[in-house]
Amino acid sequence: MNKEYLDTAKYKKSGAYHWKSYLLDKDYRKYVDTVINYLLNHESLKGPILDMGCGDGLFTYFLRKSGIRTFGYDIDPVALKVANIIDPDTKHSNFMYKEDYETLLLFDVFEHIENLEGFRIKVLSKIKKRIYLINPKSESKLHVKNYKNKEIVNLFNEWNFELVTTIDLKFAGKTLLKFKRV
Repeated sequence: MNKEYLDTAKYKKSGAYHWKSYLLDKDYRKYVDTVINYLLNHESLKGPILDMGCGDGLFTYFLRKSGIRTFGYDIDPVALKVANIIDPDTKHSNFMYKEDYETLLLFDVFEHIENLEGFRIKVLSKIKKRIYLINPKSESKLHVKNYKNKEIVNLFNEWNFELVTTIDLKFAGKTLLKFKRV
């Protein structure tokens, strides 16, 4: 992860800011609801799901409430504390459990990963079926790399994942990419 990104101490400063945005910002709520509704109504998710970079647990909460076994992973201890207070029924941790996962969620996190080879070996080896990745269209100095969708598709193709669909979340300035293991 980008050290500058960690040094911002965003959770110490802002607490459960995804939850606050969800409750107070109608555009952010539309974004989250659109993604969750797509996952729940257009996909046959069974779990277990790994939400890598889960932050304060917003997405893990909605998936778990829908009956899907979901695990949250994040390296920020304050974010994990917040997530575990808000949703103590979901496992949020700074380590990945030894089990394999049906699905990986990478929502606004891939652009923060420094060691792609380590990610491929430690994370992708545990994913059996599919990946949902949300890529922001805007560039940020906090990103290790600002990826174009085509760059992400090429990387995941090298790692034996094939692009299935792309959903343009224009209103949120993001793209949802769905990959399947080949």
